[in-house]
Amino acid sequence: MEERSITVKTDLNMADWSPVAKVYDPLKAGSIDGTDVEPHDRAVWRAIVARYVPNKGVVGDPDLTLFVARLNPQTTEEKVREIFSKYGDIRRLRLVRDIVTGFSKGYAFIEYKEERAVTACAPRR
Repeated sequence: MEERSITVKTDLNMADWSPVAKVYDPLKAGSIDGTDVEPHDRAVWRAIVARYVPNKGVVGDPDLTLFVARLNPQTTEEKVREIFSKYGDIRRLRLVRDIVTGFSKGYAFIEYKEERAVTACAPRR
């Protein structure tokens, strides 16, 4: 019978733990336990060499924009504006709709004029 050994990482520091990755590492994301040192497939390799190029057609300031999801399909743009305008002045609101049917897809983007409005309705943890 072949003898195998297992190496256990013992330098774990819970102070560094976060439920959300601080830096995206495709190699760790593609690894079941985050310990891979070589890409195991072409998708991981493509993610490693990929570079993000923002869409030039997107307007607005991402630091002032709030993403709202799980909206009722019957929710109107006017209702979203009514609810979220109590936190501050809205510069731009986009209720995303299906291009064919025109029905709401259940999410929206709200761009406020001031950052304090964003933090008022969506405080960071």
